[in-house]
Amino acid sequence: MTDNNQMYSETIAISEKSLTYLKGTSGWAMFLAIIGFILCALMLIAGFAMGAVSSSLGVIPGLPISPVWFSLIYLISAILGFFPSFFLLRFASKSRTASQTLKSIDLDISLLNLRAHYRWIGIITILSILFYVVLIVTIVLMGPTIMGNLPQANAPIM
Repeated sequence: MTDNNQMYSETIAISEKSLTYLKGTSGWAMFLAIIGFILCALMLIAGFAMGAVSSSLGVIPGLPISPVWFSLIYLISAILGFFPSFFLLRFASKSRTASQTLKSIDLDISLLNLRAHYRWIGIITILSILFYVVLIVTIVLMGPTIMGNLPQANAPIM
């Protein structure tokens, strides 16, 4: 068969050096995935804590936005951060399995998860850039209004 649906062999034809690199990469990927899950959990806790505190405080005078928005930002960040960590964990697990069993299907699945991980990182990067562009435009457009509402100092500038 020479079309797009090629047959897979039962073993991976890669060198011992590549297997060593794959094992090392899977260890670091596992470490980073676990750190990502811990950070997501901390962001969830912080988001819920901010939500609880801000609901008891109500509106804070002088703050241009409600403190509930900070809580929402943390919760959304935790949800968005979960998926790259999840796919990185699956990559680490399957690449370790592939390096032990030498099955090409395990390597295929691990690389598929690595691709999904980087896709999520790309999406988060694009969303972050868009967020900062909107933030900068908002600050530029609303800056004079906000600056006009600040209290003026009575001391002369020397």
